[in-house]
Amino acid sequence: MILLGKVTQKVSSWNLSKTRIYTTTTVQVEEFLKGSNSQNNVEITSPGGEVGEVGELYTHLPTFDQDEEVLVFLKKDTQNNKYKILNGADGKITVLEDASTKEKITSSKIPIKELKSQIHRYLSE
Repeated sequence: MILLGKVTQKVSSWNLSKTRIYTTTTVQVEEFLKGSNSQNNVEITSPGGEVGEVGELYTHLPTFDQDEEVLVFLKKDTQNNKYKILNGADGKITVLEDASTKEKITSSKIPIKELKSQIHRYLSE
């Protein structure tokens, strides 16, 4: 699944044995570029996060900020049927607004319209 949306919630918690922290990030979907979901929100589960005074960080995985606009590449985890980021840190692209043009761009200054067109072309091949 590939989608464009906005982070609306992040919740970190311990696993049942209190050996690992996981974070569930809720993204309100603006647009599905590949795949779909019957809901307007998608939950992404990833290892790491902060619970109280304890933090766990995985440097090869992206983190999310509240109200951040993102384009994400997701896949369903076969073990628990939850969505997770595909391809590590490369599976999340932050979307910003260009101050002069007010156009949505990536953090590397690529217009989102152009990136979406590239993704659609690739998917149609």
